[in-house]
Amino acid sequence: MCLQGLLLIDTQASIPEPPSVDLWERVWPWLAFLDTYQDHLPRRLGPGLGISDFSSLLLINGLAKDNTTARLMVATPGFRILIFRAWAQSLDQCHQTKLVQTQTEGLFGMLCVVMHRLPLTITSERDFEEAIEGSGGSRLALARLCVKHIKSVVQPAVISDGADSMRTVIFLLQMRCKVDESFRQLLVDQGIVSALTSVACHFTSPPFAQDHLNLSRAVNYYLRMPYGHKLLIDALRAGLLRALLAYGRISPPPESGYREQLIQILVFFSESSVYLSFLQQLRVSLEELEIDAQTFQGFELSDLWEALWSILQSRWDFMELYLKREKRTIMATCSNLACRAIAHKSEFKRCSGCKSCKYCSKACQTRDWQHGGHRQLCGWDGGGIHVPRGQPLPLEEVYQGSDTVSRRDLSFMRALLHYDYLRLKRSILADELAFLRSNPGTPFYVEFDYCMPSITSTVQVSVKAVSSLRHGE
Repeated sequence: MCLQGLLLIDTQASIPEPPSVDLWERVWPWLAFLDTYQDHLPRRLGPGLGISDFSSLLLINGLAKDNTTARLMVATPGFRILIFRAWAQSLDQCHQTKLVQTQTEGLFGMLCVVMHRLPLTITSERDFEEAIEGSGGSRLALARLCVKHIKSVVQPAVISDGADSMRTVIFLLQMRCKVDESFRQLLVDQGIVSALTSVACHFTSPPFAQDHLNLSRAVNYYLRMPYGHKLLIDALRAGLLRALLAYGRISPPPESGYREQLIQILVFFSESSVYLSFLQQLRVSLEELEIDAQTFQGFELSDLWEALWSILQSRWDFMELYLKREKRTIMATCSNLACRAIAHKSEFKRCSGCKSCKYCSKACQTRDWQHGGHRQLCGWDGGGIHVPRGQPLPLEEVYQGSDTVSRRDLSFMRALLHYDYLRLKRSILADELAFLRSNPGTPFYVEFDYCMPSITSTVQVSVKAVSSLRHGE
């Protein structure tokens, strides 16, 4: 009854700061008690008054209007358990009714208001453990909850407080991922890239386009992970180009760093254009939206987009040649670059670790392991986990079962490297001679860099001393 009375007072006028802080210290034990034992208490407490008539979130929202009290709340041990449990319950309710309620109706709308008002973090281990407990008891449950919230807000009936709460969730997750890389991978596994791409597609008009809810914050952070091209493909399928089209043609630009954020997306496109799977998906997405080299003409991205388009056109031309050859060839080459063996695929055996490198003999595999860099790469294509071993893994028959995308991508990259080597062979030889004149007797290697800091050319080739290689390369 006292808690109900406080709610009634709050509906008449905001409770000022000194009483608000004092009230929280007395109210919190009761909120924690009701949250812990709500399933065991009698449903009716008196005539017309039941537990179902009282919402902890309503009272928290009323007291949190004062910033000092809000900071005291988030510092209270156990507070995140209550909030995250209410968060999970509100989303379950939302999905059961398949409706995002308005600000004044429904647990989800109330939760959105509270989350936007409270400066929540889960950076410290104590806070993170409380969030996990409230979400369902596991890191996976917490990751699913966050992704589900983002997906729920991007709905036709979305309210402004829902969008504000989504900003809080995005910031909450990024702060956690900075100290916990494994949690970022867990979010990726639960589909956060597709969810955030949907956000970027949905909120492309003011005031959201002018805020930090943009392509950079929504997508870029997760694309920087290893094998980011796979995530970029997911983003394309979720409509990344549609968002890029909207953001890239806003005039005038919403903010000073706006152009740099869009450029980062284009750089990801350029870097990922060495993967067959990305090139194929990008072409499909471009055709669906009828985007061409002139789409951004007259806007901020015009010059860079045309430069990227030139790179992509070169990659697509090579892709067509590669796919034609792939259809008719039954030949393969040894993955040991020092070996020139070319034979029928059945004559080779592949490494049982990465399942991508294939060799004509055990000797060639050993040489590639010791001198060709296979030791550092083995195991990554088999699930993204490095397999540290002192000896190369056993060989197995090549092409048992169906090919995987990663194996095709690796084969495409090798073919692209060979194509670029033949195309630039004369200039490479000239660079090698120049290096030897300046550094007689110094061992060197030729580096093909497909990840340039700017969108300028298809590949950057340079001759460098072997001593310049960093440890582990």
